[in-house]
Amino acid sequence: MLCYTDGSYYPPTERCGPRAGWAFLLIAPADRQIACLNGAIPPWAAASGLSAYVAECWALAMAHLITALHFARFSIRYKSDCQAALGIAAGTTTFQLDAAPQVLANAVTFRRAVTLQPDDIIYVPGHTGDFFNEAADRIAKQGAGCSYSESPRDAQGIMDFWCNHGGRRLGWAATALQSIAGNATMPPLGPDLGDDSWHGGLSHAQLIEPFIPCASVSEHDDGQGSTADTSLTMCIVSYNTLSLGASLEEQDGVGTGNAGLQFRPARAALLAEQLHVKGVSVAALQETRCPEGRTSVGQFLRYSSGAQKGQLGTELWLHKERPILQYPGVHWHQILREMDCFLPCTFETHQRGETITYVQKRNGHGCRPDMIGIPSDWRTGTVTAWVSRDIHVALAVQDHFATCVQLEIPLVTPKPGRTSEPRRISAEALQDPHNAAAVKSALSDLPAVPWHTSSHAHAAIIVRHLQDRLSKISSNTPPRPRHPYLTEETWRLQRAVTARKRSLQRLQVRKKLQIRAILFDVWSGKYQDNASNNPLQCRWLLRVTLSEIAHRYHISIECRKLRRGCRQDRDAYVTALADQVAHNPTSEVYGALHRLLCHRRKKPFAPEPLPLVLDEAGEPCQDVKASQGRWRRHFGGMEGGSDTQFRHLPDTILQREALLPKWPSPLDTTGIPGIADLRRVMLATKLGKAPGPDGIPGAILKQHAQILAPGLYPLLLRKGSKKEANMYRQILLISNLAKCMHQSLRPMLRDHFVRHTPELQLGGKPGCNVVYGAHVTRSFLRWQRQIRGSCFILFMDIASAYYSVVRELVAKHGNTTGHSACLKDINLPEEDLKALAQHASKDSALKAAGASPYLEALAQRLTDSTWFVLQQDTIPVLTSRGTRPGSSWADLLFSTIVGRILKRRDDLQEGLAVASSTPQVQDDGKITLAPCSEGAPSTALSDLIWADDIATMRVVDRALVLPVGIKTTVGTSCDAFAEHGFQLSYGRNKTAVLAQPAGQGAKAARQHLFGSPGLKGTICAMRENSGPAKVPLVCDYKHLGTQVAVGGGMRQELSYRIAQARAAFSEHRRKVFKSPGVPLKRKAFILKAMVLPKLLYGCGAWPPLGAKEFQSFAGVWDPRKGRSVETSFSQPLLQTLTEASHCEEATLWEAITECIEPLEVLRSTVKRWKDLATDDSTQETADNFLLLLDTELLGDTPAQSKPAQPCPSDCVPEWAPLPQKRYLTGGKPLLTPTGWNKHARVGHDPNAANE
Repeated sequence: MLCYTDGSYYPPTERCGPRAGWAFLLIAPADRQIACLNGAIPPWAAASGLSAYVAECWALAMAHLITALHFARFSIRYKSDCQAALGIAAGTTTFQLDAAPQVLANAVTFRRAVTLQPDDIIYVPGHTGDFFNEAADRIAKQGAGCSYSESPRDAQGIMDFWCNHGGRRLGWAATALQSIAGNATMPPLGPDLGDDSWHGGLSHAQLIEPFIPCASVSEHDDGQGSTADTSLTMCIVSYNTLSLGASLEEQDGVGTGNAGLQFRPARAALLAEQLHVKGVSVAALQETRCPEGRTSVGQFLRYSSGAQKGQLGTELWLHKERPILQYPGVHWHQILREMDCFLPCTFETHQRGETITYVQKRNGHGCRPDMIGIPSDWRTGTVTAWVSRDIHVALAVQDHFATCVQLEIPLVTPKPGRTSEPRRISAEALQDPHNAAAVKSALSDLPAVPWHTSSHAHAAIIVRHLQDRLSKISSNTPPRPRHPYLTEETWRLQRAVTARKRSLQRLQVRKKLQIRAILFDVWSGKYQDNASNNPLQCRWLLRVTLSEIAHRYHISIECRKLRRGCRQDRDAYVTALADQVAHNPTSEVYGALHRLLCHRRKKPFAPEPLPLVLDEAGEPCQDVKASQGRWRRHFGGMEGGSDTQFRHLPDTILQREALLPKWPSPLDTTGIPGIADLRRVMLATKLGKAPGPDGIPGAILKQHAQILAPGLYPLLLRKGSKKEANMYRQILLISNLAKCMHQSLRPMLRDHFVRHTPELQLGGKPGCNVVYGAHVTRSFLRWQRQIRGSCFILFMDIASAYYSVVRELVAKHGNTTGHSACLKDINLPEEDLKALAQHASKDSALKAAGASPYLEALAQRLTDSTWFVLQQDTIPVLTSRGTRPGSSWADLLFSTIVGRILKRRDDLQEGLAVASSTPQVQDDGKITLAPCSEGAPSTALSDLIWADDIATMRVVDRALVLPVGIKTTVGTSCDAFAEHGFQLSYGRNKTAVLAQPAGQGAKAARQHLFGSPGLKGTICAMRENSGPAKVPLVCDYKHLGTQVAVGGGMRQELSYRIAQARAAFSEHRRKVFKSPGVPLKRKAFILKAMVLPKLLYGCGAWPPLGAKEFQSFAGVWDPRKGRSVETSFSQPLLQTLTEASHCEEATLWEAITECIEPLEVLRSTVKRWKDLATDDSTQETADNFLLLLDTELLGDTPAQSKPAQPCPSDCVPEWAPLPQKRYLTGGKPLLTPTGWNKHARVGHDPNAANE
C-alpha cells in the first residue's frame, strides 16, 4: 500500500492566529481503492509553536498510528516531502523534545510492534507534479481550516490520552504488545518481574570481563596476577665430609700420578647413595677438597666451588628427581628470592634429639659448627631439625655428623596474569562503506537475552557480542596522507620517496652487519696481512656502495620534486578553501572556514615530562608504580574509596543486592523512556569521543541506532523498571552505551527538579542560561548603588563537589553503603562528622522534595556500588561517595541537596545577631522592560545557584555593619556545607566576597575592609567546629563566564569581550578579511558569525553604558571615536589605583609618588581613574590628588621657559675664506701660536687684511 502524507501551515495574520493542518492519502493499487483523512493539529501538540515542520511530523505520525490499528498486515510505503520528518520515521535523525516529533517517533515504534511487514520511507520532492502529493497538500490545507475543538469529545479524549506527553503511552503499549506476543526479551505483564539472580550460566569473572580495561580476568585474579596454591617440601642436610678426594692431594686437588678419586665412584658415590635413601633434596657439604666444576653423582647434581691449595671447598648437591616445589604449574621459580632466615636447630620446638654435629679429637667434647638457615617466613609451616649419624663417607674416625631439616610449608605463589591484546575496534573501519554489510550483520545478530536473565549477564552478553564481532572488522582502505591538501600525484611521490628511504636504510643496515662480520674475521686471523686479499674491497661491498650512492642521488631529486609539489598543492588547497568560503552555501561555510584556519580539535602529540607527584609524607614518588598508587589513594579518598580486586567486585555488588528491598513500581508509565527516546539519544551521540573500557565507539551507536535500539531497550528497562535493577551501571558509566541509557532516563529526574526547586536555581532547567544569572547579580549591584544601599555577594565554590556527595543525603533505597563507608576519609572535625551522620539518618533530599519511591530508588541505584580504575592500573577502587558515576544525572543529583544545605545555613543564623538580610524585590510576574506596577508583591532575592556555583546576595541596614554581616554569612555557610560533607575552596576566583558599601559611613567601612589597620582585604569568619575561614574581598569576580564588578560596572566585562573579539578578528584577518577572492558580503557574514558573538556575548543583559565604557566599546568599531584626546596615561598606575580603590589615601598617594612618569602623565592617570570610579568617595580622593599634582602649587616660583633657539638646519652659517699659509721646504705649514692668532684675526676682521 502507498501512503502520502503532508502538512499545511498558515502564519498568523491580523484577523486570526497561526493555523496548521495535516492529511494523508492511503492507496491500495491492487484493489483500486483510496482513502484520505485530515484534521487540525491539537493545541498541545506544538509546545514551541506551530510550524510547517510540526504539521509534517503530525501528519506522518497520524498515518503510522492509523495504519498500525487498521492495516497491520500490509507493508506500506510512506511518502512525504519533508526530509526531517522522514528522518525521524526512519530512525536516522534526532529531534528536540517536542510534542509532534516525539509522537511521530513513538507512533513509528507502535507500528513496528504490531506488524511483521517491513515498511519503506521514501522522499518525494514537493510541488514537482506528483499528483498524490499535491492532492495530500490540498487536503491538508482543508484540515488547517478546521478546528480541533470541534472534533467529537470521544475522539479528543482518545487522542489526548495516547498522544499527549509526546505519545509515551504509545511506546509503552508497543512494549506490552510485544510481551503478549511472546517476545521473551520483554518484561512479563504483572507484578512478578523476576528476582534478577540467574546469570545465564556466566561465572563472576565472565560477568565483569567485558567491562574492565585489562581485557581478561580469571576467577582468581587479584588485580596483580592470578595465584595458585603450592606445597614446599624438602629435606636439607649440612655435612662436613673432610675430603671427598684422593688420599694424597696436590695444589689443584688432583691425586699424585693419577686423576684422583673425586670424580670417581668412591666416597662421593657412597655419600650420594646414603642421601638418596634418606630422602634428601638439598645437601650442603664442607671441606670436600675437590676442584671447581659441575658433575653428576648418583641421583644428585653436584656443584663444587673448588679447593684452595688442597684445603676446604664447599659443594651443593641437588636431587634430580625430587622437585623442591610440588606445584601444578611452571612458575615455581618466582618464589626463589632474598628473605630473612632463621636457624631451626636453635629452637626446641623444631630440633629433635641430639644437637652435636662435631666431636673434638683431643678432648672428646661435642659442639655444633654446622647449622641450616631457612627463611623466617617459613616458620608458619612444619619445620623439623635433627642430627643424622647414618650419613658418612667411610672415614676411619667419624667426628662430623650431618644436620638435617625437613620442611613442609604450604605457599601461595603469584604467577603472571593472562596477557591479552587490548580491545581494538576501529571506528574508521566501522564507517568504511565496504564494511557496511559486515557491520549490519554483526548488529542484526545481537543476542536475544531472555528477560529472566540477570541484568549483569544481559549487559555482559550484549557487550561481549559487540566486542567479538566488531573487533574482527578491519578496513582495507589504503593509507591516507596526513595533510589534506596533498593531491594523488604528490601522495604517490611521497610514498615512493618513503619506500626509497626505507630501502636505503635496509641497505645500510646490511652493509654495517657485513663490515662487522669482516672485522671479526680479521680479528680472528682468518685474513692475512695481504693487500691483494683485502676483504673490504670485495665486489659485494663495491656494489653496495654504488647502490647507496644511486639511492641518495634519486632521493635528493625526488625530495625536491616532493617539496615543490607540496607547495603547489597547499597553495591550490588554500585557494579552493577561500573559494568555498566565498561562494558555497551558508551551511558549508563553517567547515571550510575551520579547515582554512587549520583549527585542530586535538593538540599535536609532543612528549611531555611526567609531573612530580609527592606522597603523603611530602616526598617525591620514585617510580611510576608509586605515583600511580598515590593517584589512586588521592581519588579514592575523595570518593570514600577502598582498594579491592577485580575478582571480588561481583561478589561485593551481588551481596549488596541481596540486602535491597523490593523494587517499587512507577506511579505512571509516561515517565519511563521508550525505544524512541533511546534511539533519539543514540542519534545525538557525539563522534570523535574516546570510547570507554569496553572499546565500543560512539559512531556505531549514531549510525546504526535503528538496529541497536530494540536490542538495547530491554537492558534500559532493567535499569528503570526492574525490581532488582543493579545492572553494573558503574561499569557501563564511561562507555557510550551507558551514556545513552542515562540520558534516556534523565527527563524523569529533570521534570521533578524543575517542579520542586527555587526559580533562581537555574542549572539544569530548560530555557535557563548563564547570561540570565549574570544579569541578576549585576542588576542587584546596580539597584543597591542606585538606592545607596550597602550590600555584598558571597560567591561560593565547592571543592570537588560531584565527588564529595554523601549519597545517603540524596537518595535511599533499603540498606545502602552505610554510614561507616560514606564517612570514610572525610577531612572534617568529629563534631561535623556526627552532624553529617545525623543528616544521613533523616529522609533523603529527594524524598523530602516529594519524589516518588520509584524515582528515589532509581537515583540511589544509579550511584550505588560504583568503582573506578586508573589508566594502565590493575587495582580497582570501590567508592562510596560522589555522583560522578551518575553520568548525565550528576548535576541534578547534586543540585537536589544544595537547597537542603542552604536551609541549614538559614537555621544556623536564627538566634544570631545577623546584620545582613535577604533582599526583597517587587515581582508582578510580567516579562517586560517596564517597571513593576505599584503594589506589586515582593519576592526574596536570595541565592543564585548554577550547579556547584552559588552566589548569595545580602543587604545590610548601614555600611558600618557590613563586615559583621559578611562574617556571619560566611561562617554559617561554611558550617552548613561542612555538616553535609563539603568543603569550600577559597581564593579570588574561588570562594570570595564582593562588598559594596554605600551611604553614610561607606568610607569608614571601606577603609576597615581594605585598609591596613583593618581587615586588609580578607574576611576571617569564625566557625563552629573548625578554624576561621579566610575569604578574600574582591572588586570584580568572574561568575558564570561574565565579569561582575562593584556597582554593576561594565569596564572589566567590556575589556574581556574586546580582547576576545580582537583575538578572533586577528585570526581571520590574513586568510579571510584580507583575501581579495572573498566577496565583501561574505566577509560581513563571517564577521557577524565568528567575531561579533565574541564581543556581544550577553549584550542583551548589559546595563546602559557610561561615557567611558561607551568610549571603549565604540573604539572597537571606530578607533577614532575611542582615541583619547588627553595626555597618555600610565596603565600600571591606573591598574594599581583601581585595585586599591578602597585603601587609605596615604597608601594611594604613596603608589602615585613611586610611579616614575612625567607630571602630566600622572595627572592624566588620576583623571582617568576618577572617570572610571563609581562612588563619591573615590572621586573625592581623586580630586585631592589632582590638587596635589597641580603645577602652580608644587613650587613658589614656576620655572621660566627659555627662548626658542633657531634650529641649525633652518639657517646656513657663513664662513670667511681661509687665508694663505706659509710652508717650509718639507711641505708642512708653518703655524706658531702667534701666527695662528694672527691668521684668525685676518679671517674675521676685514680691516686687518693689509697687515
